[in-house]
Amino acid sequence: MSVILSTSGAVHLLTVDDGHRNTISVEVAREMVDALRSAQDHAQALVLAGRPDFYSEGLDQEVFRAGGQPASDLLHGATELILRLVEFPRPVVTACTGTAVGAASICLLACDYRIGAAGDYKIGMDYVAVGMEVPELAIELARSRLSPRYMTLACNTAQLYSPGEAVEAGFLDAVTTGDPVAQACRVAEDLAERVDMRAFEATRSITCRGFTDAIIRSAGDLWRMQRGS
Repeated sequence: MSVILSTSGAVHLLTVDDGHRNTISVEVAREMVDALRSAQDHAQALVLAGRPDFYSEGLDQEVFRAGGQPASDLLHGATELILRLVEFPRPVVTACTGTAVGAASICLLACDYRIGAAGDYKIGMDYVAVGMEVPELAIELARSRLSPRYMTLACNTAQLYSPGEAVEAGFLDAVTTGDPVAQACRVAEDLAERVDMRAFEATRSITCRGFTDAIIRSAGDLWRMQRGS
């Protein structure tokens, strides 16, 4: 299994580690969604982490390029994952443990606080460089999280950034030379203690509404019916 959910007090830690580049396959996306469902009723805050050197290289490109139903299932699974992060009823802190491109960079944008590991890593939306149109949901998240002066470069030109540059662009909030997972857990513990969760959940439902609407516009009612609860 590539996805592990562990607990430390009020904080749940969701770690993705496939032993390689943390490629997002249909199976990995499904495991992550299942873990988020499991955590949402018990966690007071969530930490999402990758493996050393690779937060994730994004979608499985072999499956995507092959097309057909497997590619459709992959896109559906990745979209569901990002929406689950956006809608998660508790604060989500992520530890960007290395390179994060494509769908992985969108996962960063979907989280409330993003801590990156210092190092020779690349972060950004490489969609148009690999022959993919940038999804509407990704554009909406980028519009809300990225610095306006980086928006066009990040979306239209597949510009990739170092961790330090990613802070300036808006993909990350901070970079650490220490352990990003440990630091993310400390931030999550603080949020779990000082945030009123009822107020947080009510506010979350308002702030994520535009992203949900973007999914419905781009994918239609059939996707909404398939998605379920």
